[in-house]
Amino acid sequence: MYGRIFLLCGILAWSAGCQSASSAGGGVIASVVPRHMETAQFQYVGEFFTGREVADNRILARSQPEERTGQYFVVSLSERAAQLPPGAHARLEIIRSDSTEVRLHDFAIPRDPASAREIYLGLTGSDWPEASLRPVAWRVRFLDGEAVIAEWPSFLWDGP
Repeated sequence: MYGRIFLLCGILAWSAGCQSASSAGGGVIASVVPRHMETAQFQYVGEFFTGREVADNRILARSQPEERTGQYFVVSLSERAAQLPPGAHARLEIIRSDSTEVRLHDFAIPRDPASAREIYLGLTGSDWPEASLRPVAWRVRFLDGEAVIAEWPSFLWDGP
């Protein structure tokens, strides 16, 4: 009897945790997926003709704009990025597998392309020096000045 009640309480607690994670974005952030990406994954045929990187209806924001290889946090929005307040910026707080130190990275959010619903926040160059590094815990926040518009933490961000 107590086992079933304990299981039910566990399921409800897990469900509440999932709800708080999804509502943490304040309705603006639909999801955040970390992934390591190489330069070749950003090269399209159009770049060979124009000499400029093709964003392909996504916003690319990198810690070191001249570098493409690194750890990216793909932020999917529930609305277009152009609907964010004009001065909004992104802040990524991260703990890497090589340290327990929290590192902060701020990114300007370009307004173009206006219809973009994905923002690639990239830690590139010396900010992510090795492909073998892993993000242990992280939190993405959208800020208007210092006011938090939306945030999306990883499971371990508020953990032990």
